Amino acid sequence: MAEKEYFLFIEGKRIEVTEEVYREYYRGERRERYFMEDLKRGRTVTDPKTKESRYVPGREDSYERLLEAGKDFPAPGKSLEEHIACSVLLEQAVGRLEREEQELIRALYYRGMTEREACEALHIPKTTLRRRRDRALSRLRKILEGK
Repeated sequence: MAEKEYFLFIEGKRIEVTEEVYREYYRGERRERYFMEDLKRGRTVTDPKTKESRYVPGREDSYERLLEAGKDFPAPGKSLEEHIACSVLLEQAVGRLEREEQELIRALYYRGMTEREACEALHIPKTTLRRRRDRALSRLRKILEGK
């Protein structure tokens, strides 16, 4: 009986290989598919003894789907308490600025206005806005540093 021939198709070319190379190639292909697809997909597993089925989610999941499922993630870095303390400290420091500087800082950083929107709301030219913003941020930095 004739020995079985093994071929791989690489870049459209048919290449004859040994059985060992053939098996290793497809084992590698299967391993890659496992990592790229199988681990990402959830699956249903049935316990052979109790015949109970349960869903096992994939190891990878999208951030959006986890948020939809009600999962919550802590912000990296500071704790919630530290964020609150910083916010209170910052608000107190902003309160120590002149009224005009407070309005500017709140427009740009609290309400998220663009420079153009802030210029229109405060009725000042863009160069004046930038100069006042830089001065206000400098004063704010000094207040926060305790100088």
